[in-house]
Amino acid sequence: MIFGTPVTWFIAEILASVLFICCVAHASKQEHGTIRVLELFGFIFYAAIFENIGVASHSYDYDLHRIMLVGKVPLEVLFIEGVIFYVSLQLAEYVNIPNWGKALVVGFLASFQDMSLDPSAIFDKHLFNGIMSGQWNWTFRYHGSFFGIPFFNFTGWMYLMVFYIIAIQIGMWLYKKYDKEIIGYLYPFVASFVAVILLISPLIQFLLYARPFFPQFTRGAELVMLCINCLIGIFILLRYMKIGRPFELKRDWIFLFVPIVLHAYDLIIAFNLRIQNAIIPVTIISALHITLLMFIYTKGKKIDRTVAKHKDAIKYS
Repeated sequence: MIFGTPVTWFIAEILASVLFICCVAHASKQEHGTIRVLELFGFIFYAAIFENIGVASHSYDYDLHRIMLVGKVPLEVLFIEGVIFYVSLQLAEYVNIPNWGKALVVGFLASFQDMSLDPSAIFDKHLFNGIMSGQWNWTFRYHGSFFGIPFFNFTGWMYLMVFYIIAIQIGMWLYKKYDKEIIGYLYPFVASFVAVILLISPLIQFLLYARPFFPQFTRGAELVMLCINCLIGIFILLRYMKIGRPFELKRDWIFLFVPIVLHAYDLIIAFNLRIQNAIIPVTIISALHITLLMFIYTKGKKIDRTVAKHKDAIKYS
């Protein structure tokens, strides 16, 4: 134990904090840097509200043997969610996904990353007062889930991203249209409340559980909705992905580095602690996600070489 928290949980808190600081530093150097940073903090604010609602509804709970908490939610969880939001959005922008499809692509990428994160975290269990507890714990309502995790969790992750991105896209449009700094400073936090309202609205009941056609927590319906949402995100990504500028390490490292670090951490935890429920999903999801990232990186570097050859041709012509 370190300050009353298990060593692996303490490491996760440090890692999440470092990655979040990296994202804040990267965001500050982008166009409209201050606003991009505020979007990131707006997401943390939004996620904190939603996660505390989730705990209050008794769908799940977070073990409170942590150093940093926001209500009944570890700050580490909010940082990780914010980091995944930011790097997924950066990747979607790099591959030129059109604005209308960006939210669903980011949602899919975030959900895909979560399929690696959750198994390691949930089954990294420790004994407290005679009770085994993971970093967070689900109230199970059916058997045959995704390695112990309800299917609706991953669809929920998608729409955690989707609703906020749609809201900040509208905010950025208003900011550019009216050219008012106050709009840029306020819309990330207004977007937080709008996204929370959407996440607790009847709409999310349909998107996660296919209600009113099926009762809530129907395993088959949840799985179908997860597959439909993921397939839409994959289709938009593959159909509209277009890398139009060279990959530059100084500018683009964030969307490559952060997901790989998170997958590496998940793999280390799963294998070192011999978490049987985590080894299979973490290995497969990490391999698929890293393959996608390497494909995008390779395509970006090919553009880099093409640009260099073009410059040489002009120089010696």
